Order: sequence, then structure tokens, then C-alpha cells
Amino acid sequence: TEAVLAMQDVAMDYKKIFLGVGASSDELGLRVAKDYNRYKYWFRVAPTKSSDLGKTLFAMLGTIAGQIRSELGKAEPKVAVVAEKAQWTGGIVAAAKATLPKMKMKMVGLWQPSPIATDVTAELSAIRRSGADIVFTALSGPVGIVIGRQMGELQIPAIQFGINVEAQKDTYWQATNGKANYVATLNTYAEGVANSPKTIAFVEGYKKRFGHMPVATSQAYDAINLLKESIEKSGTLDADKVVAALEKTDTYDSAAHLVFDKHHDVTFGPGYALGVGVQWQDGHQVGFWPNNWHGVTYQGVKPFKLPPYMVAKKTARAD
Repeated sequence: TEAVLAMQDVAMDYKKIFLGVGASSDELGLRVAKDYNRYKYWFRVAPTKSSDLGKTLFAMLGTIAGQIRSELGKAEPKVAVVAEKAQWTGGIVAAAKATLPKMKMKMVGLWQPSPIATDVTAELSAIRRSGADIVFTALSGPVGIVIGRQMGELQIPAIQFGINVEAQKDTYWQATNGKANYVATLNTYAEGVANSPKTIAFVEGYKKRFGHMPVATSQAYDAINLLKESIEKSGTLDADKVVAALEKTDTYDSAAHLVFDKHHDVTFGPGYALGVGVQWQDGHQVGFWPNNWHGVTYQGVKPFKLPPYMVAKKTARAD
């Protein structure tokens, strides 16, 4: 986000269309609302903005908490928040502090490692002592590999879920030396899961061509196609007229039903852009969400699993 905010201003200086795929800060779209004539050339194709990412995360978190309540008998699951020190995580952290109590969950601490930290043993030791049931992550850097590997090595009796960009990649299992079982993250794609009518064909085609799963920024493919279609519809390269065509977008891309709102952000919610929840299960990414969330279920989603050592801990307490 920090880099894109600066890039956005340069593009606007020259009145050049800027289709964003990757940066999530709300500020990028708020600028369109504050000064439309200057910032109207900016459109966020993906992901949904940070505040909407937060809504998705808390919806998934509610599902996971419900499973902990039913399987482990814990009425008020404890949550440790682990968010890297970066601008994009600020809104998610603030939302966690405000929202978790309303969801009948207890926040037991906030840990903020560097995005490039190579060891989080101290943080995980403190999290173990806190009795956390869920480690709620907001991580985009390589620290996401470290926490996945070390939680597995230390057998921390908690489920790791949130945003972990490294865990979105199909190389994550190998990167964590096979220690990342049960790590879960919000993602853009999951093999065999149909976010939109175009998702499965896109994923299969991508894998055939490049040998691995697409990641969030693979939606640059959608952005280029959208630009092409908007130029053709407007019949010109005049930026203002192409902007007008982009504002009328109502289509399915590789990951969602794409409609822009007044901030030129992708519209969030049931029937629009949601993302998909994935969990690492025995070396494979498995899509688990949405599963009847506001009536929305993606074709291909499977059950979410709690680590057996969480269940073992419950059994030990009962004994």
C-alpha cells in the first residue's frame, strides 16, 4: 500500500488509468471520493479493500469459532492477534479489538513482528502461555512461512487463521518443511472451488501454463482483459471516456462478480467479491469457505479441520 499510494499520485498527475491488483488500503479508494476529478483514473480490481477484507476475515473467524465451541466445548474462544508492522494491517487490528468481544471471543494479546522476521519463537511462547485457541494473522511477508513452520514444530495447541500471503502459495508446504498442517488463510483461488463461472477454467489453464496455482495478483489477468473491453466499448483511448466505461463494469472475472462502487473499489458481499478460505490439509490446499454464508456456498468447498493436538488438549483437561 505504501508504494501504491505514491504510484497512484504519479499516475493521477498524468491522468493515466491505474488498475490496482494487490494493495488493499481503504485510502486508495477514499481518495476517489475526496477528489474525484483527480483520482477517477484509479480502479481497484482486487483485492477488496482492507475494511472489507476484515469483514470477510471475521465472517470466517465466526465459522471457526463456532467449530471450536461445538468440538471443544469452549464458550469464549481466546484469540491471539499476530499482525506484521505495516500500514495495511492497522485497520484489521483495530477491527479485531472492537469486534472480537462482540463475537463472544476474548483477545489475549497483540504481537507485531517484522514482515521479514526469521524467528518468532518468543511470540509463540507468549501465545502458548496466553492459552489462545486461535492465532489470527495479518501477514504478507516471509514471516508467514516462519510462523507456519514454527507453530507446527512447537505443536502450539491453536488454529492459525487470517491473512497469510505466503500460505496462499502452493509452495508453502515445501517452504515450511511440511510443518504447516492446518494453517488457514483467506485466499483468492482454491483448486476445484468455483468462486465464479470462470474460476475453475482459469485455474486449470494457469496451472497448465505455469506449473503452479495462481495467487491473488494473478488477477492482473482480469485487469488487462477489463481494460481491453473498456477501450473497445468506449471506442477510444481517451482516458476520461475509458473511465466512464470502467464505471459501468458488471462482469464475472476469474475470481468474482466484478462491479465497482463509487470509490472505484470492487464491490464486496454475497453475490459479488468474497474471496475463499483455504486450509492446508496433509500437503494440499483445501477450500472451506464460504459454506452457506448468507446463503452462499462455493462449489467444491470441504470441511474445516481442527488440529488433533487441540482436541488432545481438551481431552487432557477433561481427564
